Amino acid sequence: MPDTMMEGLRDYFLACPLLKNGKINVNFLPDGEQGREYSIDTIPGGQVLKTYINGDSQRQLLFAIRSVEEYGSDVLANLDSCGLFERLEGWMERQSAAGVLPALPEGKQAERVEVQSTCYLMSTTPNYGKYQIQCRLIYRQRKE
Repeated sequence: MPDTMMEGLRDYFLACPLLKNGKINVNFLPDGEQGREYSIDTIPGGQVLKTYINGDSQRQLLFAIRSVEEYGSDVLANLDSCGLFERLEGWMERQSAAGVLPALPEGKQAERVEVQSTCYLMSTTPNYGKYQIQCRLIYRQRKE
């Protein structure tokens, strides 16, 4: 059982076969000199979605999955970068539908993982581009 929500998310994405060729960081994405890398970054936003009569609550953790990829005039390479995120979205949907969800700290139970935005290019250098999708983890938290 993970100690933190972000540890649980990172462990979940480490099991994703689409991300096996890169390093997965948390709240850190380098410039790209080391090759393909990913980061799971927290995004600010409201946490509590619903409070139940017994004091339990349904909550969300907003996060982005970011990558640094080779970037330039090669259309096929750029399409591959965007395609990775399309395939990742499909993987997340299938995992959620099958009930394969992140393990969370005690008192929290994952309900689903959702993609909230399409892939987009955040920034570029002459050789590398940083892409991201925004996501959320919906989970239930027991009253303490």
